[in-house]
Amino acid sequence: MNRYKKIASIILVSCLLTGCWDSEEVDNIYLPFGAAVDETQNPKEIKVSFLAPNFSQKVLDDTIVLKGLGQSIGEAQQNMQTKFHHEFNPGHMQIILISEKVATDNNIVQFLEFFGRSPKIKEYINILVTKEDADMAFDMELQSTPYPTQLIHEGVQQNYEDKRYPSRTIRTFFNRWSQEGIEPSLPYLEMELSEGKPIGIIMDKIAVFRDDRMVGVLDERESLAYMLLTGSGIGKRYFMPQNEKHKGYASMDIFKVKSKISVHIKEGEPYFTAKVQITGDVSEYETGSTETLFEDRNIPKLERNFAAEFEQLITQAVTVLQKKHQSDIVGFGRILKGRYPEDFQEDRWREQFEDIKIQVEVQVKIRTIGVSM
Repeated sequence: MNRYKKIASIILVSCLLTGCWDSEEVDNIYLPFGAAVDETQNPKEIKVSFLAPNFSQKVLDDTIVLKGLGQSIGEAQQNMQTKFHHEFNPGHMQIILISEKVATDNNIVQFLEFFGRSPKIKEYINILVTKEDADMAFDMELQSTPYPTQLIHEGVQQNYEDKRYPSRTIRTFFNRWSQEGIEPSLPYLEMELSEGKPIGIIMDKIAVFRDDRMVGVLDERESLAYMLLTGSGIGKRYFMPQNEKHKGYASMDIFKVKSKISVHIKEGEPYFTAKVQITGDVSEYETGSTETLFEDRNIPKLERNFAAEFEQLITQAVTVLQKKHQSDIVGFGRILKGRYPEDFQEDRWREQFEDIKIQVEVQVKIRTIGVSM
């Protein structure tokens, strides 16, 4: 190729790299990172808030929050759009926050279906229930990031490492809701407040659902028990305080969890056995005496103590699900249906679940002892 042809080729390529004539400027698009659903004074109306980065140089704020009212999320978004001239594109949304009031008083499936049907919304978007008004989370002023949605998104990934337990994504929520013999659950978010203003988040509980409505909350210990029972909970730390059986205290960092739930029919009724194997590392150990874990006989003793603690913890959590919430978020009914389909009846399972017998057996293996004190 001669010199003139090379120059012509460079000019032609340069023209092609200038962009499409019909490309859309980013500051003409509204790209929400999160949505919040709250109640209003009107029982037939909800408030939906969207938080997005602000691309306009005319406004100093890093984020912008738009709100709309309506009987559904779609109507609320449409009413919001009439006051905002930018195109709405939800493809970058990371989280959906639903206030406890909305989750308790309403069928939240009707709200989530709007997001589930949208081809632009990712199916692994995280859903959380908030104790306070959901849009309060968008008011957090953070030093690390201007986007509270990023903080919440990363918190969910860290505290609920398994996407199945609880069903924290929109895909797993609908999967649980549509199946027989199991109920949905979601991460439960609380705000850390200072003078009434949100300054951080607390994320260690689980919202329990019965069908499409929230019926209660598992506290921190009950949530850990639920995770262990379902084969999750890796990375969590369990603190065993002093009591009548063991002096001093010890804590364990959970490294591995294996859970197997089996069912048998006795005298016409289902009987479940849950066997949980937990492997962990001792992170703290204080006996109040000269006893140390460097003595071989003390490690099996500590393993038995942890196993007894976990058995009691899981058994109590199961009782709470049976007697208090009447919600099978573990999926005992699904196990019964798979093993004995002729003995499972969906229309009476919730009533039956309240009284079924569930035996819990836990084995603990200490992998490392760290520093013995």
